[in-house]
Amino acid sequence: MKLTGADIRRQDFPRKMRGYDPHDVDAFLQVVADTADQLNMKNEELTEEVVELAKKVAEMHHQRDQLDRSLQAVNDLREEVRTRTEALLENALAEAEQIMNRAEEDSSRIRQEAEWNSRRLREETSSLEKLRDKTIRDFAELLGTQTRLLANEAERMGVDILAADSGKVVPINHKAEGEGS
Repeated sequence: MKLTGADIRRQDFPRKMRGYDPHDVDAFLQVVADTADQLNMKNEELTEEVVELAKKVAEMHHQRDQLDRSLQAVNDLREEVRTRTEALLENALAEAEQIMNRAEEDSSRIRQEAEWNSRRLREETSSLEKLRDKTIRDFAELLGTQTRLLANEAERMGVDILAADSGKVVPINHKAEGEGS
């Protein structure tokens, strides 16, 4: 039950003999009523202040919740960026390694092909040199054989081969006869 200053002021007490001095009781009741009024006013002020503070606390809780959500969103985004960055870095490193491996394989293959081609060219050059040498020997042998055959035929025909070289074909017998005169 809320007791107001007006309630205290209206309160009547029955009179009895040998009781308290009514004037002192009324004065005391007036002080109590004034105090009750002051306390009730202070209570209302404090209640209003509590309501305002409760609103502020609720607003602060709301702001804190928003900040928590924002912080969580930032943390989630940071984690996502970190995860994506790590994935991109891993992919880039893997791709770089693949490129390096392919480059090494290509380099090795090209070097092997170059070595094979060089070996093949040396072998072909050697074969061609041998073929050239054999052809020269065969040609020299053929030339020698043809020269011998020509010399034999010229001798059989009586032709001087040396004179035939100058464009005149002179029978050997004739030469001998012409020189002697």
